[in-house]
Amino acid sequence: MSDLNVVHAESLVRVHDEGVVRRGATQGELDIVADGAVAIRNGVIAAVGTTEEVLAAHGDDDVPTIDADGRCVLPGLVECHSHPLFAGERHHEYAERLGGASLAEVAARGGGIWSSVVATRSATDGELLTRAVQAFRRMMAGGVTTLEVKSGYGLTVAEELRGLDLLDQARQMTPLQLVITFLGAHVVPRDLDGEFDERADHYTGLIEHDMLPAIASQGIAEFQDVTVEKGYFTPEQAMRLMHRSRQFRLPVRVHADAWTSSSGPTSRPCRARSMPTSSSVSRTAVLTRSSSPLSWRPPGKAMWPDQGSSGCSARWMSMRFRSRSSGASTIATAARALGSCATGVGARPRNSDSMRWSSRRGTAQLSSPGWPGRHSWTS
Repeated sequence: MSDLNVVHAESLVRVHDEGVVRRGATQGELDIVADGAVAIRNGVIAAVGTTEEVLAAHGDDDVPTIDADGRCVLPGLVECHSHPLFAGERHHEYAERLGGASLAEVAARGGGIWSSVVATRSATDGELLTRAVQAFRRMMAGGVTTLEVKSGYGLTVAEELRGLDLLDQARQMTPLQLVITFLGAHVVPRDLDGEFDERADHYTGLIEHDMLPAIASQGIAEFQDVTVEKGYFTPEQAMRLMHRSRQFRLPVRVHADAWTSSSGPTSRPCRARSMPTSSSVSRTAVLTRSSSPLSWRPPGKAMWPDQGSSGCSARWMSMRFRSRSSGASTIATAARALGSCATGVGARPRNSDSMRWSSRRGTAQLSSPGWPGRHSWTS
């Protein structure tokens, strides 16, 4: 089902992009259309505007129509950082952190990332895929339509290859657009011999000389991510991995400056694409990076065509509405369209399936013939 009309949306949000990262006040510049409508033909958004305008051009077509009265239609959200493939539970760590415990103290008691590594290594492929698909459904219900997914809970050559392969398999289990990142440099494994500094240097060499060649040969990962934090990997170790990644033409992301500033010595020289965890970047580092490509980017091209234009290669749109009877908020992800609308995580279209609908917990999602499902709204 690649043709659809969505009409009478209470608000339709058109996001225009000039091809650069939005900063400051420009992040709030939205073109909101009242009584909005969208016409989709052959998986491509053909028209967008008021319901009157869209139906004047496409109202005679014999296509399914959704009445979006009371709903908001907007471009799908891009989640640029996720770890959906894992086992084990760490909810108790929230209470520990709220009680004042540091990450190091949590880790010393057997928690933290390493506990997830141990649990993930022990889990079966089926268990990991089941949990990942459940996470995808929750994120999709929240309006996410493009998702960056990382490995990083294997930390051996075999386990990292396994994790990436499972993420690749998961593409067939969700209509989300998945962008896969190799995160071998997540933490320094505790099961190596020696003190921390010795283990960190040895493991960096393992990633550099063994993991990255194997990952590149596997051909699934689209990026490499590197953690640069005190107690994880140093800027110098990260630079080794980033330079090596470039030799394999594997773009780099950086986990850095989430808790303390690393003064930004690693990212720009190796043209890192993003620093999604950088909540503690120093002012000096920000100024240094201001003209670099470092950033998280929302969808890169205009998701909707301008009024009167057509043929926008949109990938997704989302519909949010509040049920007038129950007050419950529901998001429906719709219109996964063919084309090459760029996103900040560098996603590329992989499937010919253009749409999926299913009704679950009040959420409707569009379905192509390859995704048998329901085609109606529920509330």
